Amino acid sequence: MMKLSVLGTLGSLILLCSSLLAARKPQTIEVVSQVVYQQPRVSVFANSLHYRDLPMINYWTIIVLNKENWDEAVLKYKANTVTAFTLPHLDQTFLNGPWLQKAGDWEAKHTIAHEAGHLICKCNGENEANKVADKLLK
Repeated sequence: MMKLSVLGTLGSLILLCSSLLAARKPQTIEVVSQVVYQQPRVSVFANSLHYRDLPMINYWTIIVLNKENWDEAVLKYKANTVTAFTLPHLDQTFLNGPWLQKAGDWEAKHTIAHEAGHLICKCNGENEANKVADKLLK
């Protein structure tokens, strides 16, 4: 009787661990926004991605910048973009707030997925990040 109980508990523990490993969504996604109404929108999009078994980081910070700070960040980090960029070594993504206000939901969600792709593939390559984004959006 005791053996059966231990095996049942062990089986439950293995099942729990494997399901936790399969869901590799970041434990925390922090969204900071300097642009009104964009924080909840970005948070919903980032949390709705299908991370499944992709090796995502534990803590991801997404910062939505106003125009002045966006322009400054683009210069500082030499980012060649008008939408968003990610600093993988800091686990941070910067979004252009004025662009985000005008972007449709699909475009905004794809951009967030693309930036998550850089963190997952630990790469700067746009094609690689897009491939990961496609998986996150399925």
